[in-house]
Amino acid sequence: MHRAHLNRVQKNSAAIAPPERQTSRKSSSIRSTEFRFEDQLLPLISGTSLNFRWCDGIHTTRAFQKMRVGRIIPDIVFVTHNEELLPPARANYLTFFECAVMAEALHINGGSEEGLAARLFTQPRRISNALQALAKRGLISISESGAIAVNKAALPNPLITSVEAKLVRWTDAIEQAKAYLRFSHAAFVALPYDVILRNSEIQKRCSSEGIGLLSVSRADVIIVVDPVINAPSSCEWLWLLGRSIGFAHRAPKY
Repeated sequence: MHRAHLNRVQKNSAAIAPPERQTSRKSSSIRSTEFRFEDQLLPLISGTSLNFRWCDGIHTTRAFQKMRVGRIIPDIVFVTHNEELLPPARANYLTFFECAVMAEALHINGGSEEGLAARLFTQPRRISNALQALAKRGLISISESGAIAVNKAALPNPLITSVEAKLVRWTDAIEQAKAYLRFSHAAFVALPYDVILRNSEIQKRCSSEGIGLLSVSRADVIIVVDPVINAPSSCEWLWLLGRSIGFAHRAPKY
């Protein structure tokens, strides 16, 4: 099966000639003549190196298909880092609640156990247990006065790019891609080349929403619209870091 490589993934808006304006009713009926199922697009996209466009230096990338992130399941998540990416041991995973506690601590720049409990609408004891688990991994520190500080240096900092692939329903794809920005630095909609070619509204809407656009054919995968780069800090983002890279080997000793 064909896999498009980095040297074939290039910004090439000129490659998609501006088509005539389509009405919404007509554009909704445009179907690809090259693909019958959305999942046929995924191996072609997974073989690209999309994140390399936004990274400098030495890096490696892993592609995850249909990986659940909280309640969301993107078609593809690319994780790019400047170190070798090894699957973390399950014993080192953080729970979703631990991720929620750490994300809230990041948002309020530390805080206290009682303050976190109030913001997360839970019992202080649950917060205390989560903080102890996070402290063991070196992800937070707790002073004698109870002040909490997140050890940001212990957090891995990969670039995360998510992709939603569709054959026709591009408006739905854009809304789903926007939801991916909770845990992604960039999000793309991927559509068959011939669908994009026949509907000029797709490029305009992606540009206005800050969502990237990928044109997919069996011969190539082309970036038609660059995404806006985001800075995620949600519990879903932390959960994804734990599942894709892990935290344990970065935990400093106090």
